[in-house]
Amino acid sequence: MISLTASAEAFPTAPLNQLTPGELCQKPDSYRYPEHIAYCERDVAPAMKWGVINLYMKNIPGFAITPQNRSQYKIDHYIPLCMGGANVVSNLWPQHMTIYQYTDIIEEDLCKELELGSITQVQAVAQIQFAKAHVEDLKKLKDATDRMNFLKENYNK
Repeated sequence: MISLTASAEAFPTAPLNQLTPGELCQKPDSYRYPEHIAYCERDVAPAMKWGVINLYMKNIPGFAITPQNRSQYKIDHYIPLCMGGANVVSNLWPQHMTIYQYTDIIEEDLCKELELGSITQVQAVAQIQFAKAHVEDLKKLKDATDRMNFLKENYNK
């Protein structure tokens, strides 16, 4: 998905499936939660971040991250580390701040549920992927509680 802002800046509004299918941690530093989920410590070198940025810039016409606008983006783990995501290119994408302001709180809430054992890794991953694919729907809701309710009601439909 691509979004055009008022300034006509193009940026991905969700990870591109062919570039960022998501990947689970294969070389864990530890295991977490009642489910014993493999956990990789954050380890994304600046060169890897710029590699991901360049990959996306090659595949989205008009998309450009420069030193001037770099602060508007973070390199996001599509499957978050707290859910067992990996530090590999196939799990990373440049996420604009207008996207992560909605998805980061959902990620935190889902990881709390994992910690409590109230959901499984499979459920958490499916829900965060759904959330990242439906940011426009999330933006229409008034608060984090409504967004989580929307997610729980709709992610597996």
